[in-house]
Amino acid sequence: PVAWVKSKNGPADAREAFNTLESRMETLRGRKMYGLFFENTGDYYAAVMLDEEYSDDMGFERGMIPGGLYARRKVKDWNKRIAEIPSIFKSIEEEAKNNGYIVEKERPGIEFYRSFKELLLLLPIKKSLR
Repeated sequence: PVAWVKSKNGPADAREAFNTLESRMETLRGRKMYGLFFENTGDYYAAVMLDEEYSDDMGFERGMIPGGLYARRKVKDWNKRIAEIPSIFKSIEEEAKNNGYIVEKERPGIEFYRSFKELLLLLPIKKSLR
């Protein structure tokens, strides 16, 4: 479960959505932050995980990050590489296809901000029927 803020203009306004979300937090320390992009609708959400330690949704809408199989890639120094994120997702997709998987468009692509230096990109996949 997460509390999330929908970006007004997809990934283009991701920073604004994160600013809104972070404005109600006392600190980011210990918080698990996510960017969620639903390719089938173009919607992007800035999200923070809700757990036993941090269960308050701070007045934001609640959502759920779906489970399942994901292909992933670690991105170091992501702050300097934000413009590369779409192309990195594309390369993850190509690699997955080459290994017999297809992208599940109903589930979001996930940016998991592990730290200010490390980002995990997760692409929802399933085994191809061919």
